[in-house]
Amino acid sequence: DPWAGSIGVVARGDRLLVEGMGELKRQPGGWWAVDDAPNERFWFGSVANGQAQRISFSGESYLRAA
Repeated sequence: DPWAGSIGVVARGDRLLVEGMGELKRQPGGWWAVDDAPNERFWFGSVANGQAQRISFSGESYLRAA
């Protein structure tokens, strides 16, 4: 989506980091959040070979590019 842009999520050991936002932390409801934006929810889905192919953030759905 040209309006939403892209989002980078990288794995570093046992941590997930969102580029420009910080570390994702799993929440009890199955979603993820970063400390600097606790009201924003990240959801992962469409897992293939152990890798999420889709992430939902702020109501936008992003597909894995690589």
